[in-house]
Amino acid sequence: MKIYLLPTLLVVFLSACDKPQAPKPVEKPTPTPVATTPSYAPLIIKNETWKKNKPQCKGNDCPYMEVELQQIEDAALKSLIERELVGLVYVDDKQPKFNTIAQLSQYFWPKTEGQWNIYLRSKILRQKQQLLVVELNSDTYLGGAHGSPVTKYLNINRQNQQLLTLKDVLVTGQEQAFWALVKKLHQQWLKQNDLTDPDLMTAWPFVTTDNIALGEKGIIVKYQAYAIAAYAFGQPEFVVPYEQLKGIVKPEFL
Repeated sequence: MKIYLLPTLLVVFLSACDKPQAPKPVEKPTPTPVATTPSYAPLIIKNETWKKNKPQCKGNDCPYMEVELQQIEDAALKSLIERELVGLVYVDDKQPKFNTIAQLSQYFWPKTEGQWNIYLRSKILRQKQQLLVVELNSDTYLGGAHGSPVTKYLNINRQNQQLLTLKDVLVTGQEQAFWALVKKLHQQWLKQNDLTDPDLMTAWPFVTTDNIALGEKGIIVKYQAYAIAAYAFGQPEFVVPYEQLKGIVKPEFL
């Protein structure tokens, strides 16, 4: 008796081929992380004002120190600002580097005579996200006809607590274009103050400075006394509007 198995096996094989396969799992694409900019709440500001005479000195002719400070409730930034502020004061060639007003006063009092005095001021000019702009002023009187006023601006990146320089703010290669705008304002200032005499312009030529502030309406450029004019003209200041700085200043600072 013959047994025919071939057709049966063929049917089984074909049935197996026709059987649908299980679908492969679909791989979901990995989402691309989206960079987010940290949000910075405005810092709380507290005013601190005091005037102190030299210890053990009484009367109206005592040396003194006076401060008008806008203090912020951030210990690291507060220390940075105070260190920069006391760094503006010059007492003598032997003074160490001061970090605090207390250190400055300890050095100052033993050297004082007559009506010597130091005035210190800090003012918060602007807060915009991670940007903090501070104006520092000092005026030191060590005898003579007048004191020595100094103004310094701090442009602080709160994200890394670093001081921004003009180079950090300007588009690469645009420094000359920036100073051309400042020089134009300087020329207008010379005319307004009748300082266009050739001899005066030779004695007080235009120079650049690293003392700038990212103000509300533009970049403020501040010169110290004697930098570009006689003491009687104070500390000349020029403001370059942001409208004129497109393509010169990095977009994040406009």
